[in-house]
Amino acid sequence: MKLKEVLRKIILFFSIYVSPLEKEIDVFFESIEHIDDKNGIESKLLAFLKRDIVVFNVWLEKKYKGYKYLTNNQRYEMYQNARRLKYLFLDFYNSNKTVESMTISMKLDLINKFFKQKIKYVYRESSDFGRLLKNPRTEELVGDCNQIVTLYIYLFSFVGDISELKLKIFDNHVCLNIGDFDVECTSFMFTKHDNTNFKILSVSEIVSINLLDVFDQSKNRAEILPQRMFEQAKISYLLSNNISDIVGANFKKAHQNLILDYIKRENFDNALILANSLNDYEIQKHVIRSQGIYYYRKQNYSKACLLFQKIEDNEGVQRCYEAIYNEELKKIKGIKYAKDLIKKKDIINKLDEIASKSKSDKLKRHIRALKSSI
Repeated sequence: MKLKEVLRKIILFFSIYVSPLEKEIDVFFESIEHIDDKNGIESKLLAFLKRDIVVFNVWLEKKYKGYKYLTNNQRYEMYQNARRLKYLFLDFYNSNKTVESMTISMKLDLINKFFKQKIKYVYRESSDFGRLLKNPRTEELVGDCNQIVTLYIYLFSFVGDISELKLKIFDNHVCLNIGDFDVECTSFMFTKHDNTNFKILSVSEIVSINLLDVFDQSKNRAEILPQRMFEQAKISYLLSNNISDIVGANFKKAHQNLILDYIKRENFDNALILANSLNDYEIQKHVIRSQGIYYYRKQNYSKACLLFQKIEDNEGVQRCYEAIYNEELKKIKGIKYAKDLIKKKDIINKLDEIASKSKSDKLKRHIRALKSSI
């Protein structure tokens, strides 16, 4: 084994990254929520996609979708396959271009012909990049619409400026668009989709589309905790300029799932912080009610009562007062004679006060009967 290969394997073993670019991308994602300017985010994103959209999207799948197969060695091999595809394409492109100054449509036409003539591709919904980034010389490439669009953008980046491309989305489908024509990347052809309910988006939106894509259920993947799902949705929301209706709904759902997870783990402070950020009173009430139930079960009825009062949960408040009343009543349990009850006047008064606050007819009747007996 050559020394260079040995060194590569050692580096892969001790590092979480395959390449310096992966680390740069990771740093970008860690810092993105502190960038206020949406245009600034898009320009940085576009710069990464121009450098290598394949590495960018594979790292996203590793970071946010938790596929166990995306080990360092596997990602390294996928990047090698992407380079093989690049060289195959450039050979084809240089051999078949008809003029020196190729238009966008001419370049895309050669990408269409390249896939038709040189590559074995099979469309498969909800696939992962691991199926697409196989050795293009010997293996079949499998992917869904957004992934093959990503591959088109990758190849186009070597012969043109990807910011000149647009995306068209409709009916959970995505293709490329140039003016009056669409490029249907799953069938390698120019067409005109007649769907009237569509959106034309910046090419950088492919990142959010890939993030929102459903998981490949055939792949073994690590459990994705609500916190990671929330981070995925947040990144989609921060990256996207145009599909806020889709991304926003996904972001809110991830918020809700994380809130429920915090409640499950009895982390009510964080749950309430997230609920407040949604500005949704019903979700806020749910968190406070859950916290009230928690304290009720812990027999901290006073604290539970305050929480139920905050959200005007009268039933919860009444149950707390009944529990507080019964706790106080235990102090005179077993006293049979009126002369002994008189000595416990402070407890009787406290029971009267609790019954009055509770507005419970049941407790009021009980304290009246108790007081009349002495």
